[in-house]
Amino acid sequence: MWHVGIDLGRRTLYVAAVHDSGLVRDPVTIDCDDSKQILRTFKELTPFRAVIEATGTYRWLFRLLQPYGTVVLAHTLRLRAIVNRRSKTDKLDSRLLANLLRIDQIPLSYIPSDEYQYLREITRDRARLSRLMSEAKNGLRAILGRNNLVAPYRVPFGPRGLSWFAQQNFASADNTVRDELLDRITHYKLQMASIDEKRGELKESYPQVEALLDIRGIGLYLALLIVAETGDPERFRCAKQVGAYSGLTAKVNQSLKSGSILRGHVNLCFSESTLAHRRVLLVPRKTLVQTQTTVKRGASWIKMLGAGPLFYGDPSIVLQ
Repeated sequence: MWHVGIDLGRRTLYVAAVHDSGLVRDPVTIDCDDSKQILRTFKELTPFRAVIEATGTYRWLFRLLQPYGTVVLAHTLRLRAIVNRRSKTDKLDSRLLANLLRIDQIPLSYIPSDEYQYLREITRDRARLSRLMSEAKNGLRAILGRNNLVAPYRVPFGPRGLSWFAQQNFASADNTVRDELLDRITHYKLQMASIDEKRGELKESYPQVEALLDIRGIGLYLALLIVAETGDPERFRCAKQVGAYSGLTAKVNQSLKSGSILRGHVNLCFSESTLAHRRVLLVPRKTLVQTQTTVKRGASWIKMLGAGPLFYGDPSIVLQ
């Protein structure tokens, strides 16, 4: 069997292959838009196992090669921890991936199915619009600060608040910025409403959402986000792995002789999954979080988000 390492770029990809017998093929360069040449190259290597380093553009190549062989995804951060080199080129990277795959030393990354990938794209786009909306609102607050003004409404970005902003006469530059920010907020609201209309349809396709909605403070969007970023729950062997995957399970070092307990910090490598689980587990300070939610999928039962002491939150934070 051939073991193929792929270094995927935006316009080109490098392919290196190593056979079980020790035969080595020099790396070749193929244009990403030449699908026929890519298939021709990999059909010559059949049967093969291929590895792609996890990037934001791997999905199209995975779909293209999956019918012809086994394709896995390499975890970028763990791969760098294993191999730290000064010399780094695309050709060397592809050859390195092939050699690591041959000896089964590739740190694997999860590849979600099409249904979970679709949900990820929808929820992440909704989160992106929400961040852009907050950025525009902060811009309006900055204009008020520069002009020493305070909005007369408790909710300054509601219909009346936005109308009040439009009627104010700031400096000429601030008026131009204000008009642009108001247009952005209106645009983002329309786009978010369009995505929110699809949430009811998505709810029926993912039965795990019903279990998450039973938790106080979890709305439909947040439930969909958790399901999307967690993926197939059957890939976890226990509840602790779910907490570790979300980055919220702090390490605990306990000494039986001295009776001391040292609790580690929460992982700060944020992702959409981490932020979603972190919002779920925000509770008043010194309150132990131990949510036991049971999700039924097929004939198996899996306890999710039940990893024990996870996070200490601030009582001023309200789950939305």
